[in-house]
Amino acid sequence: FFERGGIPASGVPGTILDSWRRCQRMGVAAEPGTALEPLPVPRLRELRERHQSLWRLARAELDGLSADVAAAGSIVLLTDADGWILDAEGSPRFLDKAGRVALMPGVCWSEAQVGTNAIGTAIAEGRAIEVRGGEHYRSPHGILSCFAAPVHDPYGQLVGVLDLSGEASVQHLHALGLIRRAVASIERRWFEAGIPDAQLLRVHHDPALLGTAREGLLAFRNGRLVAANQAGLA
Repeated sequence: FFERGGIPASGVPGTILDSWRRCQRMGVAAEPGTALEPLPVPRLRELRERHQSLWRLARAELDGLSADVAAAGSIVLLTDADGWILDAEGSPRFLDKAGRVALMPGVCWSEAQVGTNAIGTAIAEGRAIEVRGGEHYRSPHGILSCFAAPVHDPYGQLVGVLDLSGEASVQHLHALGLIRRAVASIERRWFEAGIPDAQLLRVHHDPALLGTAREGLLAFRNGRLVAANQAGLA
């Protein structure tokens, strides 16, 4: 694909191949020319202040996940809807290694900026994505295996991405499941913050799971559905 423009015979998931093609059409170079530089500290501070609500609602999941994955040498990242990394927590050793390929706060990891990667591709696809090792568009990112899922507000708007990244040489068997559950908890917390003047309906086919992050949430105002989480829509 990269040397002759052909289609790989096997071994490349369709989602990854679609992303490679998108990146190629956008003119993204597979071999980066210059290293990405993070935003200056004042601009990163402004970016974080703009997304204070997202960061506050995601804080518990960031803390909990980072503590769990640090022992496995992995990190957890929170980005905004455009792929700008707001926060990174987890293994100090891997935070340093990730920093060498600019996987750090203040850098944008959209597909247009860095090619195929879990954060940017989750934004482009609108769903949870995993990108392992050499599936990344840019060769320096082959050291990473990344797992990301988009975060939506109660009105269905994409507001950010939660990502787990680690060594490509290590198996990350349950990473995508952990990220999905964490995102469900963040989205549920958004409802707990309140939907003005709305009646909240909680639904689940198993009554024992009402009140958990797996319940469906539907908010009605004057009989009209105005907000929902992903489980509620399903």
